[in-house]
Amino acid sequence: VGHFLLAAGQAVTDDSSRRLAEANSSQIAALEDQLKSAQAGELEAAKIAQFAAHQDTILRAKAAAAEAAAQQAKEAEAKEQQAEAKLQDEVAADTKAISEAHAQLAALKN
Repeated sequence: VGHFLLAAGQAVTDDSSRRLAEANSSQIAALEDQLKSAQAGELEAAKIAQFAAHQDTILRAKAAAAEAAAQQAKEAEAKEQQAEAKLQDEVAADTKAISEAHAQLAALKN
């Protein structure tokens, strides 16, 4: 009888141990799945961050190019205004010279 009770107790203990091991195994599998999911999420976040950094670099380069183009346009406009002012000065000088030549011609005619 003692052996029977001991065997029955051992069977209950073995069954409890088996159930506990199965539960632990399930929990471990669930935790492993969560870990894999978190690692995949971290990888995806790293890829997104890398893409965002790449896009930021592109946008900064485009902004710098646009700023350089705007500066070149300002410089070209300033040069154009200087050339126009110089041309106006030359026209005024030529007009004055023509007027003086006409005055001298008129004086010679008289």
